[in-house]
Amino acid sequence: MISKKLKTAGLLGLILVFAVTLAACDMGSTTSGTVEMDELNVNISGEGEVEPDQGEFDENASIEITAEPAEGWKFSHWEGNVAEEEAKSTVLMKGEREVTAVFNWDYSHLVEDGEVMSPGNKGRGRNILVVVNGRAQGRGVAYSSIQEAVDNAEEGYKILVTPGTYEETVEVETDDLTIKGVNEHNMPILTGDLYIFSEDVQVYNLEVKGDIIEAALVNNAEELEAALEDEKISTIIVAEETIIEPDSTVLIDRSGVTLKAENKNATIQGEGDLIRIEADEVTIDGFSILEDPNNAYRAGIVPGGQDITIQNNIFEGFNNHIAWDRAGGLDPKNTTIKYNEFRNVGFGDAQDGSAVAQTEGVSGIFIIENEFYNNRNDIGLAFDATNVTIEGNDFIAGDSDRYISNRNLGDPESEDILALNTFDPEAVIANLDADDREDIVTAPGEGEALNINTRDRFDGADAIKDAIENANEDHTILVGAGTYNEDLTVNVEGLTLESVEKHGAVIEGIIDVSKDVTIDGFEVEANVGSEGNAIFAQGGVKFELLNSKVTAITDDPGTPGIVYIEGGWNEIGDLSNPNQVTLKNNEFIGEDLAGGVGVGMEIDEATIENNDFNIESTHAALEIWTDGEGTTFNIDDENTFEELDGDEIRIDGKVYDATDLPIDQDDHF
Repeated sequence: MISKKLKTAGLLGLILVFAVTLAACDMGSTTSGTVEMDELNVNISGEGEVEPDQGEFDENASIEITAEPAEGWKFSHWEGNVAEEEAKSTVLMKGEREVTAVFNWDYSHLVEDGEVMSPGNKGRGRNILVVVNGRAQGRGVAYSSIQEAVDNAEEGYKILVTPGTYEETVEVETDDLTIKGVNEHNMPILTGDLYIFSEDVQVYNLEVKGDIIEAALVNNAEELEAALEDEKISTIIVAEETIIEPDSTVLIDRSGVTLKAENKNATIQGEGDLIRIEADEVTIDGFSILEDPNNAYRAGIVPGGQDITIQNNIFEGFNNHIAWDRAGGLDPKNTTIKYNEFRNVGFGDAQDGSAVAQTEGVSGIFIIENEFYNNRNDIGLAFDATNVTIEGNDFIAGDSDRYISNRNLGDPESEDILALNTFDPEAVIANLDADDREDIVTAPGEGEALNINTRDRFDGADAIKDAIENANEDHTILVGAGTYNEDLTVNVEGLTLESVEKHGAVIEGIIDVSKDVTIDGFEVEANVGSEGNAIFAQGGVKFELLNSKVTAITDDPGTPGIVYIEGGWNEIGDLSNPNQVTLKNNEFIGEDLAGGVGVGMEIDEATIENNDFNIESTHAALEIWTDGEGTTFNIDDENTFEELDGDEIRIDGKVYDATDLPIDQDDHF
């Protein structure tokens, strides 16, 4: 028999075993039957919110999803794995799900007083136009640009602009027009300017990155005058292809005015000073500014104010294109002149003047990236003009020979003007005899000689000879390319003869030198006969021959030479009138010189560097007679000697050759 107590303990043990077994079974079931989780991805087209916007949910779960449009938008439809089309719908989670809530702009809230509006349509009761950035939305067609809507608007219309960026410039010519951004918290952006040519135009909730410009479009001189007197108007646009012929000077005496040609295609033509500016912050932009054929002795524009901009214009004729005026208390400062064309000033009826002139006392003249063509003088700078910039301009001489008259001499330097601008033909600095002025002029042309100290030009058969005869001490004569059949006598102290282009000017003749002279860059060809020289100098001169090519030809062999500098030789070491000679970067050619000397000199000082001696002579290519031990000279090892029949170098009768170079007085004495 089993006791009651023992029966009870056995029952408890059985219950405990069953509980443990059941727990083990439950644990095994959880491991093998886990519920799968699926991901929900939500996208939004337009403006609005979706709840939930994403997450992981049990597989086969039905998830309620709700679309809520932002202010000014309305729910359109779902795209993707959504059961219903309404804003509140469900998604059955069978695998990963992706849905898109599509919101369209809600035009209905824009309708006033019960009007029915279809975007882009006009008609009775439909005086609202809508501009949508990007694609059209809703029924009808919305305009994609503000200008398109403006062009289709009529008086009294309202243009509503949705958020976005509009990369355009807008011109409004319709009265009683409203342009309004629909969302003051997300204003549309206009990147360009907004020109308002009409009356009663209202602009709200529109961020204009450019300027909102009260403008007038004019078609004749009377309308132009009226617009200049209307203080509400800041920009005056002259209609395309319009020719304005005012009866008197166009006076701008109101600050902040812009006078502009539509599409850079309008003309102002008249007599007297054509445009006179007596105000600040004025812009003249895009005109053809032409002289009156019967009255050319005036100016195109007279700046008298401060911060004036003159740009994109074409000037033709006139005594001056731009000429400042400081009379009557005017104090012009900071005039910017850029991107203009200046043509034919000082020609035709006007015989003097400059394109840009009368700069006396003006501070701040900025002449940038203009084209100057065929003007008597392009720019005249007064001695007291300050803060001047002349940069990036193209100067084309045409029939003129002068580009710039610079009395300023320091602000800017003439050399800087040459470096920072383009000149056609090449420019040089001249008029150097004047203490208060430098001229930037055209380099001499073919067959022409220019005295840069006086600006005198010479041409014809005796161009160089005439230039020498009219030169004064220490003058420089520039010679253009070409062949000059002249024998020259150079007897002006300190004269420099310079070829504009190395070896471009060819002198077919003999050069006789009797003063201190520099000859630079020429080609000299001479038939020297039996005893002559292509270049002969005498009289104790300081003679420099640089960058030149000298050829001596003879059909009468004797003792001719190429260059000889005579110094009164008595005997070795004794010269009565020795010379100072510099020969650098030259080429000496002697053909059939027989017993002549190629290059000879009687000196007490000489520098001979980097020359090429190509001489057919039985004597010597280079012969030097010194004035004794006080003589100084240097013959560097860059000199070369070719095709020689005689010695290479003789100094006081002593023979040297190229292997001895360099040679100086210490090597010789």
